[in-house]
Amino acid sequence: VIENALMGQTLVPVPAWQNMALLTLVLLLAWPILVWWSPVRSALLIAATAIGVVALSVWLFVAHNTWLATATPVLSLGLAFISTGTGSYWTERRRALQIRSAFEKYVSSDVVGDIVAHPERLKLGGERRELTVLFSDIVDSTGLAERLGAEGFGELLSRYYQEMTAIIFEFGGMLDKYMGDGLMAVFGMNPSQTEPEIQAVSAGLKMLERLKTNLRENGTSIEIGVGINTGLVVAGYVGTAERVEFTVLGDAVNVAHRLETLARPNRLVIGPMTAASVADRFIIQRLGGLEVKGRSQAVQAHEVLPK
Repeated sequence: VIENALMGQTLVPVPAWQNMALLTLVLLLAWPILVWWSPVRSALLIAATAIGVVALSVWLFVAHNTWLATATPVLSLGLAFISTGTGSYWTERRRALQIRSAFEKYVSSDVVGDIVAHPERLKLGGERRELTVLFSDIVDSTGLAERLGAEGFGELLSRYYQEMTAIIFEFGGMLDKYMGDGLMAVFGMNPSQTEPEIQAVSAGLKMLERLKTNLRENGTSIEIGVGINTGLVVAGYVGTAERVEFTVLGDAVNVAHRLETLARPNRLVIGPMTAASVADRFIIQRLGGLEVKGRSQAVQAHEVLPK
């Protein structure tokens, strides 16, 4: 500016409408960058746009002694980036809290963390995976309800659910559903769980052990059966955009449920793939072939004995 004054050159500001046109153009360029938000990508593109504005101003100044106001467009880009980033942060935080709130009652904390980190896994539909499925069911629940009355049986059932669910979570399982007087759990959904068969059997043994100490009502104790099976299943989320429910389907699930009916009272019966994976960790007794409705071949069942 001083050099221009000494040389008798006049610095001419651009017309106000051109400043407004530049501001409008800059915001139009920033709009898609901010709408399709990505922290790193958006920051780089916003910075490139700001540098472009400053470069244009420098060129006009050097080549044509023209002054282009750049403060407003550059500040507008910065404010737009900060406000969009802040909004995106709180939106993601609220989404993570909603996911955590929806799933923390059904899965252990590490599984919830995995779901929050990878929400794309919540898409509707299923995928074929090798998982370990556990079924547990109360023996003679009708007789228990008759002896204890509705209120007493309800209290006992609540404690049963609470105790068994805590054990499932302790060993990294995912609670699929409560089924009247039983429950279904899945092991192996979390990629970090490297030995789901061992975790499932450990959970089943601890469930049986817990029955001896904690689950009694008016001198009446609960007896259950626990069935575990490993195999290929279709696992995923079904439902609508408003309500999503996790489910596991397939022959391996049906076999696990059938094994549970064989495991009464207070026994743990497992399928062949589970047995092969845990044979060196637990005491196993072969039970022989088990006929399963709808299957042409019998399932080789094994009982896991307490140490």
